[in-house]
Amino acid sequence: MGQRLRRFVGLCLVVSGLVVSLSSRASDQRVDPLMPMPAALQTLPTSIVIGRTMAVTWTGFRSPWLDAALERFRTRLERRTGMEILFGTADASVKLTIHCHADDPQALTPDVRGDYRLEVGPDEIRIDAQGPVGVDYALSTLLQLARSGADGFSFSGATIADQPRYRWRGILIDAARHFISIDGLKRQIDMMELLKLNVLHVHLSDAEGFRLESKTLPLLHRRGGHRQYYTQAEMRDVIAYAAERAVRIVPEFDVPAHTGSWLLAYPEFAAGDIGKHPENALAEEVMDPSNPALYRALDRFFGEIAALFPDSYVHIGGDEVNGKQWTESARISRFKKAHHLADNHALQAYFTRRIQKILAARGKRVIGWDEVLDDDLEKSILVQSWRSSTMTAKSVFQGYQTIVSAGSYLDTLLSADHLYAIDPADVNGFGIDPEQWRAIKALPNTDWLIDEMRLDRSLPLTDSQKQLIIGGEAALWGETVTEEMLDIGLWPRAAAYAERLWTPSEKVDLADMRRRLVDIDRYLAMMGAQHYGAQRTMLARLAPQDPDALVTLTMAIEPAKYFVRWHAIHDAKAAPQIFNQVADAAFPESMLALRIDLLVDTVIATPGTETAAGRTLRSLFEIWRANDARIQDLPQAKGVLADAALMSQDLQGLASLGLAALDRIEHGPGSGALEDPEATKQLLRQLAWQHASATPLAALVESQPPGEMFLAVAMPIQRLRDAALTRR
Repeated sequence: MGQRLRRFVGLCLVVSGLVVSLSSRASDQRVDPLMPMPAALQTLPTSIVIGRTMAVTWTGFRSPWLDAALERFRTRLERRTGMEILFGTADASVKLTIHCHADDPQALTPDVRGDYRLEVGPDEIRIDAQGPVGVDYALSTLLQLARSGADGFSFSGATIADQPRYRWRGILIDAARHFISIDGLKRQIDMMELLKLNVLHVHLSDAEGFRLESKTLPLLHRRGGHRQYYTQAEMRDVIAYAAERAVRIVPEFDVPAHTGSWLLAYPEFAAGDIGKHPENALAEEVMDPSNPALYRALDRFFGEIAALFPDSYVHIGGDEVNGKQWTESARISRFKKAHHLADNHALQAYFTRRIQKILAARGKRVIGWDEVLDDDLEKSILVQSWRSSTMTAKSVFQGYQTIVSAGSYLDTLLSADHLYAIDPADVNGFGIDPEQWRAIKALPNTDWLIDEMRLDRSLPLTDSQKQLIIGGEAALWGETVTEEMLDIGLWPRAAAYAERLWTPSEKVDLADMRRRLVDIDRYLAMMGAQHYGAQRTMLARLAPQDPDALVTLTMAIEPAKYFVRWHAIHDAKAAPQIFNQVADAAFPESMLALRIDLLVDTVIATPGTETAAGRTLRSLFEIWRANDARIQDLPQAKGVLADAALMSQDLQGLASLGLAALDRIEHGPGSGALEDPEATKQLLRQLAWQHASATPLAALVESQPPGEMFLAVAMPIQRLRDAALTRR
């Protein structure tokens, strides 16, 4: 999903060790940093020491699938503890009893039984689950309870009763714009299992590429795949890999729009004349719903897709249909008149019904983006809302089951706070406030801004209507995300989103989530997420002489938000696209800035006292001050890294302000550095640059910072400075 509309909405372990040290120094302040937070949690003062042996007793149902889940737990526990773990020893230090009541024939459907009970007592660990997936979820929670302390590793004592809030908890990965390898997909599936996400929605076709081998229409992958596509054997392997981890694979093949790669291969199905200039027409091309041969071809194609993908759902896109070619075609106009179709929306509904019947004949249900909404569609269709929470409400009002992506587009580079704040069932959760909508609409070149993006606050949902919302998906669209950047775009922000879909709404706690997110970020890196490693690789490419210096700087940086990076890359008309800027390697949300914010809370709460938090901040500020000289010494600092060099100079100034603020908070007035005009100027400049893309309107009208990036640490430094100025 993309084009003009999404430009608007499209709303340390392996590096320097800095985030690791910051987290570990505050470990005595934390309680169990579980994510997602269980529905019911009681922490206990006891713990069980983890030794090299574990006695496992099974009662009730047992299967090879469960054995494989337990083996993955053992392997991950070895990674967590650095110890070889052996099962089956009678005199083991840890006794684990697993009771699964029965197999679950709905295990890979939205009706899966995922509830479980986990007890970590002083003498043994007990898991009780209705079905196998609940056992897997309990093992994921138990893995998070593994702790490192003064006496080694142990499981923290707890009693947990847990079940998901929503049945559909998904991630969308766009493999059409930039191809994602099999290993890349499998790595994300592993992370999803750990966080109890259960749907991987893979976007497999768009104007930029068709990414799956088709045996019935082979030109699709031969011409549209650009030599980067999944064979059907490879896709079966991914599907099986995911199924072993309780993750469903839902494919998306966009029709009738976003079909440039289809029509490059088969131009006879196009509404316009794509054959003359295919290289210039792909993005806006649409299929011809009046062509009988198109439906015969789609019947063959979706027949093989239905046979390949076992899931009961197939996503057909249906978004952003450009009706211009339909309107200009005399052939299509005659077809609309003959079939009593009043307009292009009715024509699309006709097309959707045809595809719905094709898939229903093969036992499949259709998913479509909210543009497919029409009163005359069969209610078996599943609607995915994306343009606003108002579209969620309209879908539910029409009686459709709905999954929500409105406000959960990861490629807008917004924070975990933003993702966490949006409740799928809140019809005012995401969209353009009517007043802001009018302000944006008054700007030039905003013809793409449509009513569906505007919030309608007169559409409250009843409790029964809310039951039609079965979950949501966080979408990582691929226009500005290469495979190298995949983990950077997903983690750890998607972990916060996973909690929003799992944990009961009454347990939502933003402050507590932010604290836990820092720990979960480190945990995911330990378990195999490659966001830190990918960042280091990208930065080492830019500064091979001293990549550590550039890493230290970039950890404090975030890229500009919303569609700023989209425009920076696409408006340059680069062919091919280039992703070698510091902003490309920067985390969408700086975990360092988040951790500093938490440390600042501690320092502000204890004036007149030297604290461990203050010492950690002081050490960090001194690192920043020294690091600037290393950045300025880079030969690229006066060339391709000039924008980064400016950020580094400002970071040095922020460090000076931070040190002066600490002095005053801990020791009282006496430091004049807080009024340093140059450092203050640097702070204000960074705050202004951060605000330049803080809202959709700002991102449209404000001048953006050099390199489309800013120092995310400026805000917590400002908080520290403001607190110091009040110290008397």
